[in-house]
Amino acid sequence: MLRYICIVSFVIFVNFGVSISRKLEVVNGVPAQLGEFPFMASLRTVQRGHFCGCTFLNEGWLLTAAHCSTVTDPDEIVEVQFGVVQITPPSGNIIKIRRFVVHEDFDPNPPYVNDIALVQLMATVFFGPLVRSVRLPRSNEEVSFGASATLIGWGFTEDDGFIQKKLKKATVTIFSDNECFNSRNIDVKQGQVCAGSRTGGTGQCSGDSGGPLLFGNVQVGVVSWSPKPCGREPHMGILTKVSPYVDWIQSKIGPAFLRSTTNWYFCGCTFINEEWLLTAAFCSTLIRPDDVVEVVYGVVDYSQEDANITKVRRFIVHEDYSPHSRYDNDVALVQLTVPVAFNRLVQPVKLPRSNEEVSIDASATLLGWGLIRDGPISSRGNLMKANVTTFSNKECGIALKTLVCAGSRTGRIGQCHCDTGGALLLGDAQIGIILSTRKRCSQGPYMDILIKVSSYSAWIQSKIESAN
Repeated sequence: MLRYICIVSFVIFVNFGVSISRKLEVVNGVPAQLGEFPFMASLRTVQRGHFCGCTFLNEGWLLTAAHCSTVTDPDEIVEVQFGVVQITPPSGNIIKIRRFVVHEDFDPNPPYVNDIALVQLMATVFFGPLVRSVRLPRSNEEVSFGASATLIGWGFTEDDGFIQKKLKKATVTIFSDNECFNSRNIDVKQGQVCAGSRTGGTGQCSGDSGGPLLFGNVQVGVVSWSPKPCGREPHMGILTKVSPYVDWIQSKIGPAFLRSTTNWYFCGCTFINEEWLLTAAFCSTLIRPDDVVEVVYGVVDYSQEDANITKVRRFIVHEDYSPHSRYDNDVALVQLTVPVAFNRLVQPVKLPRSNEEVSIDASATLLGWGLIRDGPISSRGNLMKANVTTFSNKECGIALKTLVCAGSRTGRIGQCHCDTGGALLLGDAQIGIILSTRKRCSQGPYMDILIKVSSYSAWIQSKIESAN
């Protein structure tokens, strides 16, 4: 049962740098744009506000500096603020943390060796365009000396400054250990990297701690500390090098979250045959050019270790689909890089005949891994199913014959965010594709608009045949 359901997922990664004696900000940086660094988050308390940066690894874990766990009082409640570039006044999403997981060999004394830690949230968050995971380098991958990298943070702009309201970014240079020692008398230890600027005083400062140093779109460093004053030329700071700790990170949060493909679940899909799957066209708009997209299948819990994973070759989006249109032609095909082998847990879904009408007031089944309630925080580990009723388009107030309507007149049953691309089943045939919803999930009436699959049966067949 439910052997044709899959999910589409992918990952992203970045890098930072800061000092430890006080909170750090990027010196001589420029404002970052909303959504430019969606993996960036702020560690904060109600009493003191922002005190460190951190980056999302997956929906429940973030990466930061170990010394960030030492700067709060035992009775302070630590939170993570995310999905924003402006952190004061407090805005965006805020969630309490469950705990810090500090590296076992962290030395809280200079030069702060093994200054790396994980932050576990009290609940998982909902990933989207403004909240994503960062990419990590390969285990023990070396950094390129002399290369340009990006530093981001809310830290000070000078020694006697203050935490910035808006996220800043700055271009810095990665220096060799020898140059860092000769220029600023900094002894770079194993597991550390030095970055900053020879001129102009650009680099990390107090309040940047725990933030990322990015090389391209990969996080190669975690801001640790820097000598004072922040703006003195040459400005060089020490960061924890991420690559030596990739295996440690994976051992703490679980290998299912750090696959080379992605740790962001974002849409559902269904198998048509061994090579092709059906989903919503909207799902293709969530992908960045450098994302590696995968399909996870053969499981009901997409984070379990024995899940089957295969890479996506391409999306084929309906020619008349527009992301600016709410419902029209929101259908797409997913082609796999390598065909899968069907078995008792993986089977294709049945499709209706071309332009076959949907029975009204029929009992149907809705499937998805989406949120179970409104808000950014919700558990989405297991595939959920719900019994719904098909309604007439007139009752739902829709005119397009390429759509179908289903839900519940009385109960709070229906689709929610991240169910997009999933299936509406009548018996064992897929009659609908779940569309992206704009309403609150708890907002009635519970009548959801879906793509009518029979309206696109001929299009599906022609695209698959022409591709073979």
